[in-house]
Amino acid sequence: MASEKAALFLQHIQLQGPKNEIVQATGQVDNGAMHNCISKLQWDRYGHCLEPLQPLSTIIRVANDAIIKSMGIWEGTVTVGGVEACSKFEVFNCGKAFDVILGKPWLKTVHALHDYNTNTIIISNDNTTTTLNEMLDTGTDTKQNTRWSEITLNRANALSEQTGQGT
Repeated sequence: MASEKAALFLQHIQLQGPKNEIVQATGQVDNGAMHNCISKLQWDRYGHCLEPLQPLSTIIRVANDAIIKSMGIWEGTVTVGGVEACSKFEVFNCGKAFDVILGKPWLKTVHALHDYNTNTIIISNDNTTTTLNEMLDTGTDTKQNTRWSEITLNRANALSEQTGQGT
């Protein structure tokens, strides 16, 4: 039996700032991630358009067992495929592993249903339902396709451990 290559659910997403500023990013839908995450690289680029980070004393253990301290948490509106949802995201330095991870908290908020036979995810809110395909259409931009490969190799599923220290 031939093995199937795991595909990433990479999606165009929008993060909404307090004055309705829209930050466009690439979100990786990851049902193994216990938290939603934004990379430090993305935050350094676009965080000024979003609410300031709330302090957080969390350390994150990523897939390669590295332990990274969270820079803080951002809460706001995320739009994927026309479906808006409010979610919290931890910001941490993951290098170039990903821009944004949409983990279990976001998946629960959008009532996600994953069909493993068609490898699609249906998401919804009170007004909108949409189906996400397994990979973002990257067209012929080979630079972007190479980046997706890097993400696959450096995939970081965020798991956190509370440090027990105050903020």
